[in-house]
Amino acid sequence: MQSMYLEAIDSRKEIDTLHDLVKMVWTQYYGPIMGEGKVERFLATKQSKAQIQKEISQGLVAYYFIRSQDSKEIIGFTAYHETKSALVIDKLYLTYTMRGQGLSHEIVSYFEEEAARLGLSEIEIWINHENQMGIDIFKHFGFKAFSSRRTPIDQGYVLVETGLVKND
Repeated sequence: MQSMYLEAIDSRKEIDTLHDLVKMVWTQYYGPIMGEGKVERFLATKQSKAQIQKEISQGLVAYYFIRSQDSKEIIGFTAYHETKSALVIDKLYLTYTMRGQGLSHEIVSYFEEEAARLGLSEIEIWINHENQMGIDIFKHFGFKAFSSRRTPIDQGYVLVETGLVKND
């Protein structure tokens, strides 16, 4: 199994690297699911450099590179924040070549440990309803669907997500 660790993202250079990774992952994974036009709109709004910088500088969300323990290569990224009762995973993406390598278990274990360390009783994640594979992976690890939400993006596009939660 691949071993990984998280590295905080906060500098302008790291945000540039992250944004390149975001574009690559979203184009590869969501392009075929949602279509290029929707992906481009999402990247220009919710995943723009300016939006990421704002979230980091205002302390709204903590962003991390997921790196290979062995090679130190960036193999994905994640972002999360905490509420009074939950650790909320805002983003979690692996590069295309790292999918299916057993990292999901390691990542979920990391979030379980982090939630416990923070004294939080739940872990939540919102997943695009068209990403059935992602939903199924989290259900495999004991997450249960609890809600759905619709977020207007722009030009009439609405992001529909399924909320999943895991309680300790």
